[in-house]
Amino acid sequence: MALSGIFSLWNQSKEFKEIIKIIKEKLINKILLFGLKDSARSFFIAALASKEEIKKSYLIITDSQENALKIYQDLSNLLNKPQNKEENIFLFPSFDVLPYEGISSDPQIIQQRINILKHLSMNDYNKKRIILITDIKALLPKLASPQKFKKTSWKLKVGDILKKDDFLKILLDQNYRSVEIVEEKG
Repeated sequence: MALSGIFSLWNQSKEFKEIIKIIKEKLINKILLFGLKDSARSFFIAALASKEEIKKSYLIITDSQENALKIYQDLSNLLNKPQNKEENIFLFPSFDVLPYEGISSDPQIIQQRINILKHLSMNDYNKKRIILITDIKALLPKLASPQKFKKTSWKLKVGDILKKDDFLKILLDQNYRSVEIVEEKG
Protein backbone atom coordinates (compact mmCIF):
# COMPACT_ATOMS: atom_id res chain seq x y z
CA MET A 1 0.00 0.00 0.00
CA ALA A 2 1.35 3.42 -0.95
CA LEU A 3 1.73 6.14 1.67
CA SER A 4 -1.28 7.96 0.24
CA GLY A 5 -3.29 4.80 0.97
CA ILE A 6 -2.14 4.78 4.58
CA PHE A 7 -2.91 8.49 4.90
CA SER A 8 -6.41 7.85 3.49
CA LEU A 9 -6.96 5.28 6.26
CA TRP A 10 -6.22 8.00 8.80
CA ASN A 11 -8.67 10.27 6.98
CA GLN A 12 -11.44 7.70 7.52
CA SER A 13 -10.92 7.71 11.28
CA LYS A 14 -13.57 9.59 13.26
CA GLU A 15 -10.99 10.76 15.80
CA PHE A 16 -8.65 12.01 13.07
CA LYS A 17 -11.49 13.96 11.43
CA GLU A 18 -12.32 15.49 14.81
CA ILE A 19 -8.70 16.60 15.31
CA ILE A 20 -8.65 18.13 11.80
CA LYS A 21 -11.86 20.02 12.59
CA ILE A 22 -10.44 21.31 15.88
CA ILE A 23 -7.29 22.54 14.14
CA LYS A 24 -9.14 24.08 11.17
CA GLU A 25 -11.63 25.92 13.36
CA LYS A 26 -8.87 26.99 15.76
CA LEU A 27 -10.80 25.68 18.75
CA ILE A 28 -7.51 24.93 20.49
CA ASN A 29 -3.91 25.64 19.56
CA LYS A 30 -2.14 22.82 21.40
CA ILE A 31 -2.62 19.09 21.09
CA LEU A 32 -1.26 16.56 23.54
CA LEU A 33 -0.90 13.31 21.65
CA PHE A 34 -0.40 10.06 23.53
CA GLY A 35 -1.21 6.40 23.06
CA LEU A 36 0.54 6.10 19.70
CA LYS A 37 3.89 4.35 19.76
CA ASP A 38 6.98 4.66 17.57
CA SER A 39 6.26 4.97 13.85
CA ALA A 40 2.47 5.10 14.36
CA ARG A 41 2.99 8.51 15.94
CA SER A 42 5.10 9.61 12.96
CA PHE A 43 2.48 8.34 10.50
CA PHE A 44 -0.19 10.31 12.37
CA ILE A 45 1.89 13.50 12.30
CA ALA A 46 2.70 12.99 8.60
CA ALA A 47 -0.99 12.41 7.80
CA LEU A 48 -1.85 15.59 9.69
CA ALA A 49 0.93 17.56 7.99
CA SER A 50 -0.11 16.31 4.55
CA LYS A 51 -3.62 17.79 4.86
CA GLU A 52 -3.71 20.77 2.48
CA GLU A 53 -6.43 22.57 4.44
CA ILE A 54 -4.25 22.80 7.56
CA LYS A 55 -0.79 23.66 6.25
CA LYS A 56 0.47 24.93 9.59
CA SER A 57 3.79 24.94 11.36
CA TYR A 58 4.26 22.26 14.01
CA LEU A 59 6.40 22.06 17.13
CA ILE A 60 6.83 18.46 18.22
CA ILE A 61 8.32 18.01 21.69
CA THR A 62 9.45 14.56 22.83
CA ASP A 63 10.85 13.19 26.05
CA SER A 64 14.31 12.37 24.65
CA GLN A 65 16.72 13.29 21.87
CA GLU A 66 16.54 9.69 20.62
CA ASN A 67 12.75 9.92 20.16
CA ALA A 68 13.09 13.32 18.50
CA LEU A 69 15.66 11.89 16.07
CA LYS A 70 13.41 8.91 15.28
CA ILE A 71 10.43 11.17 14.52
CA TYR A 72 12.65 13.47 12.44
CA GLN A 73 13.92 10.55 10.36
CA ASP A 74 10.41 9.13 9.94
CA LEU A 75 8.89 12.46 8.90
CA SER A 76 11.75 13.21 6.53
CA ASN A 77 11.04 9.91 4.77
CA LEU A 78 7.24 10.08 4.96
CA LEU A 79 7.04 13.66 3.71
CA ASN A 80 9.80 13.16 1.11
CA LYS A 81 12.09 15.84 2.50
CA PRO A 82 15.00 15.22 0.08
CA GLN A 83 12.73 15.64 -2.97
CA ASN A 84 10.27 18.16 -1.55
CA LYS A 85 11.97 21.52 -1.06
CA GLU A 86 8.76 22.99 0.42
CA GLU A 87 9.07 20.90 3.56
CA ASN A 88 11.09 22.53 6.29
CA ILE A 89 11.62 19.71 8.75
CA PHE A 90 14.22 20.44 11.41
CA LEU A 91 15.69 18.59 14.36
CA PHE A 92 16.55 21.08 17.12
CA PRO A 93 19.25 19.28 19.13
CA SER A 94 19.82 19.48 22.85
CA PHE A 95 23.24 20.35 24.19
CA ASP A 96 25.50 17.40 24.97
CA VAL A 97 26.68 18.92 28.27
CA LEU A 98 24.84 20.54 31.16
CA PRO A 99 25.08 24.35 31.48
CA TYR A 100 27.41 24.41 34.50
CA GLU A 101 29.73 21.51 33.68
CA GLY A 102 32.56 23.87 32.78
CA ILE A 103 33.15 22.45 29.31
CA SER A 104 31.86 23.69 25.99
CA SER A 105 29.20 21.89 24.04
CA ASP A 106 30.00 20.32 20.67
CA PRO A 107 30.50 23.18 18.16
CA GLN A 108 28.43 21.29 15.57
CA ILE A 109 25.44 21.22 17.92
CA ILE A 110 25.82 24.94 18.60
CA GLN A 111 26.06 25.62 14.86
CA GLN A 112 22.99 23.49 14.11
CA ARG A 113 20.95 25.28 16.79
CA ILE A 114 22.04 28.70 15.48
CA ASN A 115 21.16 27.74 11.90
CA ILE A 116 17.68 26.62 12.95
CA LEU A 117 17.10 29.77 15.04
CA LYS A 118 18.27 31.85 12.07
CA HIS A 119 15.86 30.04 9.78
CA LEU A 120 13.00 30.48 12.27
CA SER A 121 13.69 34.19 12.72
CA MET A 122 13.73 34.81 8.97
CA ASN A 123 10.89 32.49 7.95
CA ASP A 124 7.79 33.91 6.32
CA TYR A 125 5.21 31.82 8.17
CA ASN A 126 2.50 32.61 5.64
CA LYS A 127 4.45 31.03 2.79
CA LYS A 128 6.47 28.20 4.27
CA ARG A 129 5.54 26.07 7.19
CA ILE A 130 8.03 24.51 9.54
CA ILE A 131 7.99 21.20 11.35
CA LEU A 132 10.37 21.52 14.29
CA ILE A 133 11.13 18.38 16.28
CA THR A 134 12.96 18.59 19.57
CA ASP A 135 13.14 17.16 23.05
CA ILE A 136 12.30 18.93 26.28
CA LYS A 137 15.99 19.18 27.28
CA ALA A 138 16.73 21.26 24.15
CA LEU A 139 14.11 23.83 25.15
CA LEU A 140 15.28 24.31 28.74
CA PRO A 141 18.18 26.72 28.09
CA LYS A 142 17.00 30.28 27.65
CA LEU A 143 16.75 31.36 24.00
CA ALA A 144 16.79 34.85 22.56
CA SER A 145 13.50 36.17 21.21
CA PRO A 146 13.24 36.20 17.40
CA GLN A 147 13.51 40.01 17.47
CA LYS A 148 16.66 39.99 19.59
CA PHE A 149 18.15 37.17 17.52
CA LYS A 150 17.58 39.17 14.32
CA LYS A 151 18.95 42.34 15.92
CA THR A 152 22.17 40.69 17.10
CA SER A 153 22.74 38.68 13.92
CA TRP A 154 24.72 40.13 11.07
CA LYS A 155 26.30 38.91 7.89
CA LEU A 156 29.67 39.88 6.47
CA LYS A 157 30.24 39.70 2.74
CA VAL A 158 33.36 40.09 0.66
CA GLY A 159 33.93 43.81 0.20
CA ASP A 160 32.23 44.90 3.44
CA ILE A 161 34.29 47.34 5.48
CA LEU A 162 34.22 47.39 9.28
CA LYS A 163 36.24 49.48 11.69
CA LYS A 164 38.34 47.22 13.90
CA ASP A 165 37.14 48.79 17.16
CA ASP A 166 33.47 48.59 16.12
CA PHE A 167 33.89 44.96 15.10
CA LEU A 168 35.61 44.06 18.40
CA LYS A 169 32.85 45.78 20.38
CA ILE A 170 30.19 43.77 18.51
CA LEU A 171 32.03 40.53 19.20
CA LEU A 172 32.62 41.29 22.88
CA ASP A 173 28.98 42.35 23.33
CA GLN A 174 28.00 38.91 22.04
CA ASN A 175 30.29 37.12 24.52
CA TYR A 176 33.07 36.21 22.12
CA ARG A 177 36.48 36.12 23.75
CA SER A 178 39.84 37.13 22.41
CA VAL A 179 42.23 34.20 21.88
CA GLU A 180 45.63 33.83 20.24
CA ILE A 181 44.63 31.03 17.85
CA VAL A 182 41.15 30.18 16.57
CA GLU A 183 40.67 26.42 16.85
CA GLU A 184 36.92 26.00 16.30
CA LYS A 185 33.86 27.63 14.75
CA GLY A 186 32.15 30.24 16.83
